[in-house]
Amino acid sequence: MKGFCAAVVPCQKHALTQSARQLQIVTVAQAVAPAGRGSHFSSITSAIFGFSLALCAGFACCSLAAKAAAIESAKLTVWTGGSKPAFVLDDLDKTKVSFGPPALETSSHEVVIVHFFATWCEPCREELPALRRLAERTDSRRLRVLTISVGEVDARVRNFADKFPMNFPILLDRDRTVARAWNVSGLPTTFVLDRDLRPRLFIERDYDWDQFDVPDFLKSLGSAKQSDAQTTRSVPTFDTTTTITTTGGKP
Repeated sequence: MKGFCAAVVPCQKHALTQSARQLQIVTVAQAVAPAGRGSHFSSITSAIFGFSLALCAGFACCSLAAKAAAIESAKLTVWTGGSKPAFVLDDLDKTKVSFGPPALETSSHEVVIVHFFATWCEPCREELPALRRLAERTDSRRLRVLTISVGEVDARVRNFADKFPMNFPILLDRDRTVARAWNVSGLPTTFVLDRDLRPRLFIERDYDWDQFDVPDFLKSLGSAKQSDAQTTRSVPTFDTTTTITTTGGKP
């Protein structure tokens, strides 16, 4: 598994180890201090304890700084692979949500974000509120966000959604079929697709979606298309509709 769910950040892991060692030092100091020496050994124990707290605080700051720097350095990567396969998944209301052709109903979304996550994944849980804010500040006719829970039972995901409500559908990839078909090897993983459902950007870790701007993305996409058209001396035609559909009905 890639991303922060696969391994503890080294600095954070080191901090936890050092914290445990400092607590052990305090415990040992208290245990070996002679009972009859009065305040002298009490002062030594207090000094060791204070030193331990200072070290723990220092390592904790190192952990937070490393994590913040890692998130800030995360970048969306240009997708150079092929298209992604269609799928049909249940959402939490057992409504069938279809992605990809053929479509019974069509909607016009200029940008589609497909986000793979799991409720047990801490970076995933931290990333979802930023995705929610992105959806809130963007016209729903321009942006469509689909989140896919990978390999989890319905009750666990439902409980998570009740505690942390989202303004986009959560789909259930119970047996990881879609994750495997999309070659998802780590969580979280996210794809940014254009209105023709062609992947344009992707990232295999958490990302700060507060810095993602849909108009800027569309502008850069338009510039890329214009550049391609000038290179090939022809203007390509694109389907003007997306093929994401939602059809009601319970199994």
